[in-house]
Amino acid sequence: MTLELLIRDQTMYRLDKSKVVGGSVNYLFAHFTFPDDWVGTRVATFTLVNDSGTSDPISYTLDDNDRCPVPPDLIHAGTLRISACCVDSDNNKRIPSNIVSVVIPTDGDADAHGIIPPTPTPQFYGEVMEQLDGKFDKTGGTISGNINVDGNINADMGELSVMNIGAMRIGATMMIADFLECYQNISAMGMQCASTPSADTDVVNKMYLDDMIGSIDTALDGIISLQNSLIGGAQS
Repeated sequence: MTLELLIRDQTMYRLDKSKVVGGSVNYLFAHFTFPDDWVGTRVATFTLVNDSGTSDPISYTLDDNDRCPVPPDLIHAGTLRISACCVDSDNNKRIPSNIVSVVIPTDGDADAHGIIPPTPTPQFYGEVMEQLDGKFDKTGGTISGNINVDGNINADMGELSVMNIGAMRIGATMMIADFLECYQNISAMGMQCASTPSADTDVVNKMYLDDMIGSIDTALDGIISLQNSLIGGAQS
């Protein structure tokens, strides 16, 4: 069952006429319809007022469909009070609504069947601030611990610095520490790695050389064969 709540500007109205029975668990939800200018993190807050007093507020961040469960701890005989709030991504603007009351006239017998409501979610400010503080800083950061990658890592890198290297590998055989030491030695000699050489200081790999001249053994065999033919021709 879903409570339908409409917000115009900052005034919230209840649209449905459903009768709520206390003791419901994982059955009662709330759906909100917001104005276009409510942009940011949307949160619903619930409290229960009855003969025992006023409960502590319980808040949920709404899902992508602006929907959340009603906290089972608060679905009991009394008056359920519902409000909503929107906080922008910079935490500079906060838009609260008024409070809508839902009367729960009586409890059912859910407790008699041993159903235990789940632990309430964090309250409003704690949950919102946790989400805002937990946003990943895409300009940089630090990762501690191990990283296992099943696939390729592609990156446009300026300078690569690796400290305290453990058992990281490039390919199947070469330790990344060996690779960095080799790279540093090449850089110290004023040379640079290049896929296609264009300067005297460019360094290429063996595959490039093999593609250009073939294997060294084949090249030497050709030179010796040519030498022998020339010597033989001169003697005759």
